[in-house]
Amino acid sequence: VRDWTPPGPTVLALARRYWSFVFTGLLFLAFVVLNGGVAVGDGNRHPVGLYLPNVFFGLFVAGVCFVPLWGARLREAARLLRQPWVWAGLIGLAVAFAVGFRIDHPYNYIHGFLRNEILMWVNPSSLHRLVFFVPVALAALGLFATPLCQPRWLLYGASLLVLLPEWLVEQRYYLVAMTLFLLLRAPGSPRVERVQMAYGLGLSGILFYLVTHGFGDVRLL
Repeated sequence: VRDWTPPGPTVLALARRYWSFVFTGLLFLAFVVLNGGVAVGDGNRHPVGLYLPNVFFGLFVAGVCFVPLWGARLREAARLLRQPWVWAGLIGLAVAFAVGFRIDHPYNYIHGFLRNEILMWVNPSSLHRLVFFVPVALAALGLFATPLCQPRWLLYGASLLVLLPEWLVEQRYYLVAMTLFLLLRAPGSPRVERVQMAYGLGLSGILFYLVTHGFGDVRLL
């Protein structure tokens, strides 16, 4: 799949353009080192490391939230699947999921939160993990089948850098990456955009109901 626009600027040009972001990132790294973690309070529950669960849960959330967008890119996805490197990537993703998707943060085992209920449903069962992986793979394929107006490595690489260091699985960590994806993606047809909007409104209505009324003993947040 070709990019939506002609090839972007070189890495050096990007560095010159976005030096302030790099500088801000370095300041944040200095804060993490001096503070001993990313959290101001409860730092022992937020140690900096390399953790894969947020990457996969983020893909799961994207897979569920953007179903109409992925459906509109089926032809591009089918063309991608003709490439051996795509199959190698999906197999690598499955292996990384099998090895690295381990939910062991104590806060993710507190009952009554929708996110945690999903994680606890998935974690111990091989069949549940397989079901969970379907939207993960769908989102991964859809992300590379969707043209962007900026180099993919810039958005997806930055998203990985944000998600990998955090042990706690938390859906709010994905808001920036998902918003930037919506802003940078090539727009679909008016029909696709309307379907995605209607789907999003319906999904938001369900989540709003869970926030205000709950679902049994489960809350959204």
